Amino acid sequence: MSLKHKSWGAVLAALLCGTAAAGGEAERIVVPIAETGPVLDGDMGEAFWQKAGVTRRFVGSGTGRPSEPPSFAKVATGPKALFVAFVCLEGVEGEPFLIELDPRVAFGAGESADEPADRADDPEQKPPLSRAYRRIRVTARLDGQSEVQGAGPKAVAAAKALPGGMTVEVRLPYEAITGSDLVPRRGDLWAANLRRGLGEKETAWMRPTEKGPPPGDWVFGEANFIANGDAEEWAKRAPVGWTLTNRIGEKETAAVAFRETDIVVGGSRAVRVRYRDRLAVRPSARIPLRPGANYCLSALLLFRPAPGTKVTPTFSAAPSKTRAFDAPDEVVRVRMPFRAEAPHVEPALIVEGMGGVVFIDDFRLEMVRP
Repeated sequence: MSLKHKSWGAVLAALLCGTAAAGGEAERIVVPIAETGPVLDGDMGEAFWQKAGVTRRFVGSGTGRPSEPPSFAKVATGPKALFVAFVCLEGVEGEPFLIELDPRVAFGAGESADEPADRADDPEQKPPLSRAYRRIRVTARLDGQSEVQGAGPKAVAAAKALPGGMTVEVRLPYEAITGSDLVPRRGDLWAANLRRGLGEKETAWMRPTEKGPPPGDWVFGEANFIANGDAEEWAKRAPVGWTLTNRIGEKETAAVAFRETDIVVGGSRAVRVRYRDRLAVRPSARIPLRPGANYCLSALLLFRPAPGTKVTPTFSAAPSKTRAFDAPDEVVRVRMPFRAEAPHVEPALIVEGMGGVVFIDDFRLEMVRP
């Protein structure tokens, strides 16, 4: 058996075992940003595709049940284009595939782009919420002439028959589908859906909705902005990517932090840190944002103040947003949504009190739908 056939067999085995979407949530995948793109030749064993985000098994658009025949897709980006690969059992010559994208879903209904994006030439397309909405149709042909409609003349696709199924790879140049201002960068969120077939036989990554943007989320680069949210990797007595300081009077010093293994959620370690007077927990660097987009700063928190003392915690997304909240005495995710007003932000958790301990896990800043 050739290497290509081995790769195809491994892909189908993962599919039939019900592999979940990369990123851990069925409705969201993390789309890696690669330095180069793949060769469109149907080879799913290529390094580019091995690192791509993977959808769950498609479901029937009408039933919501796992698709028959099975299908799934992979998604990743190169420097100038988005790449989507459909992996299908029982592929059929001339079969249609649909890629739905809304790069501006986080900006909300009524957002304005510098230039309105052209829409696909499709009489069935419903009015989108965003002018950047795209509906791209791919017709798979095994003679090298696969067709792409709705993504400009430079969009290309290639289909290949393999034992037991078919792959369809699609290259979508960003200059045609987003414009130069929305080429994905780390942390960006797009609404998306991927479909296969027509009518009663149609299957999809996410069961389609009648109204609104596509129901699935693509997060580019990483799931969030703060050291990927976790506390698994440490350096200099702090989780990598975090800065923790206590200010006592006019003096600011590094806070005493510990690896916490009893109270954790996402991994094997959380952060246990002592506070006194004023503790600040923030990313080690300023974070770039997209002005006008919606974000949410959040963390899993638990407070243990010293007996007889009070604690006042606050989320801050300087320069535009702060939120004080009651200190939870059990593990709770605390959230602060806000709309970006500047191209950078300095997010922080501020804890003010005479003394005590705070437990922190999954500290994240994410672009979100409004």
